[in-house]
Amino acid sequence: MPIMDGELFIQKLRADPLLVALPVIMISARSLDVDKVSAFKHGVDDYLSKPFSRRELLARVKVR
Repeated sequence: MPIMDGELFIQKLRADPLLVALPVIMISARSLDVDKVSAFKHGVDDYLSKPFSRRELLARVKVR
């Protein structure tokens, strides 16, 4: 993202009272555990590493 990274975006999203309950699935090329744990600490609901299948994305969206 050109202006801010995903974690900063999530922080801003979670700080907004109108958007705090919005479910967020982060999609990233980073697949290390440390990246996933950091994303969850910043408030994402789910994390999906690239490459991923269409079926996996749809399954994760349906769970939310």
